[in-house]
Amino acid sequence: MEEKRPNTPRNSTVAVSPEIGKKLERFCASCGITKKDFISLSLDYFQRYGINPAKHESPAKEMEKLIKKNDQVIGFIRKQEQDILRPMLEAITTTEARIKADFDSLAKYEKICEFVDASIKACDDIADEKKMIITEMNRMYDTSVKHNNNVIRIIKMLVQHLDEKGKAGLMDRLFG
Repeated sequence: MEEKRPNTPRNSTVAVSPEIGKKLERFCASCGITKKDFISLSLDYFQRYGINPAKHESPAKEMEKLIKKNDQVIGFIRKQEQDILRPMLEAITTTEARIKADFDSLAKYEKICEFVDASIKACDDIADEKKMIITEMNRMYDTSVKHNNNVIRIIKMLVQHLDEKGKAGLMDRLFG
């Protein structure tokens, strides 16, 4: 008596018309696979890509849909490039050129340092000249005060000589 193996998989048969059977044999021979492998691979393919062979008449139609969708996406990208990207690139290029021109016209660090040094020297020169002017003005003021004091002293002496005895009261009237 023959022993049954409980865990061995059993093959099942699939009934197809003789015409389909011949087509299947030719196709499998051209691909180099068995009919069993063809059925297994086909089932995996349909499940993996979610294709219902009863609904999907032709993969070419699906490809046409994908190509049409792809063309729409490419058209959208081109429109965005034309409407947004190209003007943005032109604006950036123009701005870059303007910044470069403005940057070249800006004073360089060395020039700024030279200007600051010259300004400091001019301020120092002005301060020195101011000190000299103040010193000269103070000297002139002192000289003027001395001259005024001398003039007053001379006038007092003159008035005293004129009014020796103080009788005329000239001294009191002038300096009184």
